[in-house]
Amino acid sequence: MTKKIALTDEEIMSEITENIEYEDSEIDENQLLKDEEVLTVEELNDRIIGAINLLDHIDEYKVAVSNKRREVSYREFDLMHNLEVIQRKMKDDPNYKISAKGIRNFFNELGDVRELRRTLKVSDELIYEFQKQTNRLNNSGNRAMVRSDIGRTKSKLTQPHRNRIYTEEQLNKLFDVKEEGQIEGLEENETNE
Repeated sequence: MTKKIALTDEEIMSEITENIEYEDSEIDENQLLKDEEVLTVEELNDRIIGAINLLDHIDEYKVAVSNKRREVSYREFDLMHNLEVIQRKMKDDPNYKISAKGIRNFFNELGDVRELRRTLKVSDELIYEFQKQTNRLNNSGNRAMVRSDIGRTKSKLTQPHRNRIYTEEQLNKLFDVKEEGQIEGLEENETNE
């Protein structure tokens, strides 16, 4: 006995319509596609393949974001470790000094690393939230809720930082911030280096 693998178009239509009970109801005009809205088979295929490719791209991007986050964390660790080394040298040797340019370079690098770290963290969290919700995407009624959940997560993650311990005044005093942007105790020519 041979097993039939493919059905003819008529057999498919017969199976589809076999159990359908027809009711006398009006067709909702809002549910009908207009002729110009009907996609060709090729257009529909391209959209489906595009959606699949987008999901693959998001998966690949998540791996890349995770790897980049690790690298950025190592850069931050290196900077903070060297800050400790410099502080120790300054305590041990009163003649050991850092130029204003060196301080500025350090803070610029640390700021850039922290900004990149935050961007990657937000991206990672958004992808995680999306992946958590993908099962809900199969039901079209849930998609609006998924969009809302992802938007809420993005909004929460992109809020400006609020200091937990220090006030702005305490930080300004700690960093000795002046209106002109000059650090107290440095010569004028040192700040322009």
